Amino acid sequence: MRVKGLFMIGLVFLGLVGLTRAQDAPGPVLVDEHGALPCDDLLSRLDAFYMDLHQYPNSTGLISIANGPEKRRDRVFRHAWIERYTRFRGFDLSRIKILHTKAAVDMKVTFWRVPTGVAEPVLDIDDSYEIPRTFKPFIFARDEEFGMAECSDFDDGEFLSWFLKANPSARANLVFRDRSIRVAKRHSLEIVENLVRYGVARSRIRVFLLNREPGRQRNWEPISEFWYLP
Repeated sequence: MRVKGLFMIGLVFLGLVGLTRAQDAPGPVLVDEHGALPCDDLLSRLDAFYMDLHQYPNSTGLISIANGPEKRRDRVFRHAWIERYTRFRGFDLSRIKILHTKAAVDMKVTFWRVPTGVAEPVLDIDDSYEIPRTFKPFIFARDEEFGMAECSDFDDGEFLSWFLKANPSARANLVFRDRSIRVAKRHSLEIVENLVRYGVARSRIRVFLLNREPGRQRNWEPISEFWYLP
């Protein structure tokens, strides 16, 4: 009986040790999360995230950009903002993974630190670029002469091509403004060529060339506007 009792005590002890180890096992660490912040606030949050990762050199970072189907365009540009600023700060971009995920909110950005050997958090991935056909036309991207380059909504045509290819009935109206029609046309040819190279049929693209209004300050209106027509 004594041997049996000691055996049972040993099993209980081993079970408690295993439970303690399971509780202490490292997992992904939620560093920060926020909604749709202005550019300056987003960049300051990124700086804090880089500092956290710098203190844990054996960890990687995971950034989840989550929103609903109607905001898929927004997360593409938020993704671009993060990559541009990461390069600008000189942080190793290979240490960061950026994922697009689903959420029933306008925008939710989550920052995770993932120690080496630890599984990433389970997320509801959404890699679709589909936009409901019931949407009204909207400005997909614009090129302006002011503001922070890292948070620009400029697109050389690549982002727009993803959405046009995912939505075969959609079209694009491209508006270009400059000091002369000739200069505006030169800019338009570059963007149209990019879109075609990215796989968009030329027949789905309309181009509008405009002179800037004489005497108007240059930063009052975008150089170009890319309109998405569902």
